[in-house]
Amino acid sequence: MQVPKPLVDDEYWFEASKGMVKNADANLNEAIGKLKNLILWLWGIYTASATAGATIGLHFFKAPIQPLMITLLASPSAILILAYCLAVCAEMPIETQFDPRIAKDIKMAYDKNIKSKTWRLYLALFFSLIAAILVSFTLKTVAETNLEIPPSFQARITKVREAGVDIALSGHFPKGKIITIRIIPMPANKYPNKEKELQLISSKTTGDLQTSIQMDTISENYEISSEWIDKDNFMHCLKKVISQQRNE
Repeated sequence: MQVPKPLVDDEYWFEASKGMVKNADANLNEAIGKLKNLILWLWGIYTASATAGATIGLHFFKAPIQPLMITLLASPSAILILAYCLAVCAEMPIETQFDPRIAKDIKMAYDKNIKSKTWRLYLALFFSLIAAILVSFTLKTVAETNLEIPPSFQARITKVREAGVDIALSGHFPKGKIITIRIIPMPANKYPNKEKELQLISSKTTGDLQTSIQMDTISENYEISSEWIDKDNFMHCLKKVISQQRNE
């Protein structure tokens, strides 16, 4: 009885090796193309998220971006650009010299070409991985950054009485701080000793402050100031002038 020939024998692997060698360059180019698509995908996600975060911080919260945050935001972009350049470089043909009459020279040139492209691919893959980690870390850091709304307040005359006015004041200050509100009828020399001063505490959770103040003097203009002392014992002051004409 004849023993059946194995389906997978040395001849099978010799035949398979032809495909491996023949398709090695094409497989590398396909892997490089997929890596480039990944880099572009990361670039699109990151630039959109970083731009949106910076826009919200600058235009809505008026919060300046610190130098460390600028560096953190720029790092993934630089690494992604480097990774894409390396991927493009890996696709470029490599100059080799060999004697077409000698099989050994041809094999050495082919091996050099494949090894060089593989090394470039691994290098681009390494920087892509670093960029992906930086993108995740940066987006997480930006999302967890507490953007402080800068202190500000608004005031307006809500009611004019026979002997004075009612002034509504609302603002945002550091949380849980004692805020000294001072209202001076203007011009001050015309209304001596008519200023009013009171101390209020801003919200401990939001920093918001709202109140209504009765003045016993009718004046065309009122200078309103808000003062507080920060944790470093520095005094801050915000001032503005309101008038009856602006509220008419």
